[in-house]
Amino acid sequence: MLLAAIDIGTVTARLALAQVEDGRVIRMAKYTEIVNLGEGVDTAKRLLPEAIHRCVGCVSSYVDHARKEGAEAVVCTLTSAARDAENAPDLGMGLASLGLEPMIIPGEIEGALTFLGVSHDFENHRILVADSGGGSTELVVGTLAGQQLDINFVESVDLGCRRLTERFNLSADHPSAEDIEGAHKMAAQMMSEAIGR
Repeated sequence: MLLAAIDIGTVTARLALAQVEDGRVIRMAKYTEIVNLGEGVDTAKRLLPEAIHRCVGCVSSYVDHARKEGAEAVVCTLTSAARDAENAPDLGMGLASLGLEPMIIPGEIEGALTFLGVSHDFENHRILVADSGGGSTELVVGTLAGQQLDINFVESVDLGCRRLTERFNLSADHPSAEDIEGAHKMAAQMMSEAIGR
């Protein structure tokens, strides 16, 4: 069975096409495009119309590709930017017009899904997975033993590359030492607090 998963983050939109047999992924193809959905969301708490347009255009091409390849199901998740934006339903309508049922997932679910993917390479070991994205970083501690997933801690921290870049003007050709230091301080404080918990 061929399945398709579309993940829309703050910076990238990804498509994974996976051949699944007996609950196992046999082979997978992955595609990534930078759509910058979260542009300006940290400040305005709204998705820009042009960001919505870029995102829907990218996802439309992903859906077309998945259907041409024969995907039996296409699922679509959205993360930090959509969680933060009060006009996320505008994006949702555009995605629904492509035949999708987009799901804005909480940070804790995002972290658990990331952990599930990473932990297969570390079976029977208690590990900390840190997934740093554009708008958030998920921290998850747990163990995967066979089919038994044991998550002890999961937290989504509002700390990501786009959020820091916009908040501290790091996209400038020559960001100031003060802005760089401010970004370092914010990241260190937020991460040390979360890791402490």
